Amino acid sequence: MSEFFVRNALRGLLMQKFQRQNLDLSLSKLAFDDLTSFLERVYGPNWTNKILDALMDPENFSNSFDAWFQMWLNNWRTRVQFTTKPRKPRKDSHWLSKKLSPTLKRQLVNYAKDALIQRSEFVALDLVAEEIVQTAMRNLSRKRRKYSKETELILSLLHEIHLAVEQLLRPGNKFIKVNIRNFLQQPLSP
Repeated sequence: MSEFFVRNALRGLLMQKFQRQNLDLSLSKLAFDDLTSFLERVYGPNWTNKILDALMDPENFSNSFDAWFQMWLNNWRTRVQFTTKPRKPRKDSHWLSKKLSPTLKRQLVNYAKDALIQRSEFVALDLVAEEIVQTAMRNLSRKRRKYSKETELILSLLHEIHLAVEQLLRPGNKFIKVNIRNFLQQPLSP
């Protein structure tokens, strides 16, 4: 019950912020996903209890929430680029995607999320982390080097992910291209 309450409270606060600033409400879904991913990474699996405790002190929570929202909005405005070109969905047809289990891929995405959050990047966190992992896997599969042990492969992937995160954080890099047509068709509720 408390998790449901906390999620709805956060979603409601975000929608109020977007309405006050006359922003598109479909952005609030992305902001909510980023906020929950951020809180889950920072506070762990029981982040809802920590937020529920923080809600008991409304003034302090409001200040923290406002600061997070302003950082998110500023990062969104400076780091996201809209495009109208249709993009084909990428297929995982390389040998590396067939070799790795879905659980390992998910762990690599979690590693990329952690690396981004440690560097205060939390705009479109899921999209960016998945793109980083897919790009790292594609880059390693192009090298045509077959790894003798899975440990070597995982370490090489982690190194590629680390390099990609460092490259994204250079000033002025716009690392997310969002197709405006697809973005506007997304539903508001998850």
